[in-house]
Amino acid sequence: MRNKFTTLILITLCLVSCGKKKGMVHLSGDLKGASTSELYLYGQDGSFDYIDTISVRNGHFDCKIHVDTLSAAYLCINNGEYPIFFEKGDHIRIKGDAMKLSTLTVTGNENNEDFTDFKKELQKKGLLEQLNFTGGDMSANLIRPEAEIFITKHSSSLVSLYLLDKYFIHQPSPDYAHIKGIIRNLSAALRETPRVIELSDFITRWEKSKMGTVAPGFTMPDGKGAMVNRSSEGLKNKYILLTFWASWATNRAQSAVEIRQLYRAFHNNPKFAMVGISLDTDKYEWNRAIKQDSLQGTQLCDLNGFNSPIISQYAITGTPAYILIAPDGVILARDMHVDALKRQIAASLK
Repeated sequence: MRNKFTTLILITLCLVSCGKKKGMVHLSGDLKGASTSELYLYGQDGSFDYIDTISVRNGHFDCKIHVDTLSAAYLCINNGEYPIFFEKGDHIRIKGDAMKLSTLTVTGNENNEDFTDFKKELQKKGLLEQLNFTGGDMSANLIRPEAEIFITKHSSSLVSLYLLDKYFIHQPSPDYAHIKGIIRNLSAALRETPRVIELSDFITRWEKSKMGTVAPGFTMPDGKGAMVNRSSEGLKNKYILLTFWASWATNRAQSAVEIRQLYRAFHNNPKFAMVGISLDTDKYEWNRAIKQDSLQGTQLCDLNGFNSPIISQYAITGTPAYILIAPDGVILARDMHVDALKRQIAASLK
């Protein structure tokens, strides 16, 4: 699932732009087994920030798109996202089996050839079939070492950003310290792309809120408008578990189950307090969810969603998220599975 880093503002455009003569990319191909009459092309980052619809007839397509700079995009084929790279003047040719995206051949510039070279290395090691272009990647642990070798050898290639994003960032528990080292070895040109600047800024905020650091302070309103912070009555000098959730989240039901389990397990301990932080922007929906999900403990929300200062301070990328803070303000746990978190809380309260 794509996290906040690659959530793009995608503006749907028709192919009127294909009539322009300047800044054009010619895109053509033949796909065996294509099960659709349309393909979708959309950006990996801000270099190509809209969606183009490409008509397909009997597996063949041929169109022109307007671009202003070297761009990284995904071509959506049979629910898979295949990376392609282009800049004005290129003729990108795509051939292969739409049912086996790992075998596609994409030509037209050096970056696409780089990705072909990466696939060839995987094929030599019997890993090509492990490439997954359709979302969750159970084989990421097998591909990741090869991806890092490629990135080290191709520090200026856009393919390196694609591999960094897919095999290091889009993981259940990203190793941001390691990712920071990989970024450090990228070329200056890649480090200055909007995507990497944003990621580097996030890592800086994550480093300030990781385990062992002093938790950033926060002040937020409760349901009655009273401002609450860690020194407020009922929270001062306690172990505080921050639980980040949202009424609109697709995983809301499971999040609520986890939050109720945590509350039942520890709320009777006088040294413990639980604080819910909602990413809602609608007060009515926030309050309704609290009642429907039987959420207990202190509940806070400033109705700013992902734009809330606390979300930035604690480098939160999704829900549910849990952060355990000691009475002295030190962060004892974050980004833990709920079972591991329970063990950490129990050990801290002894």
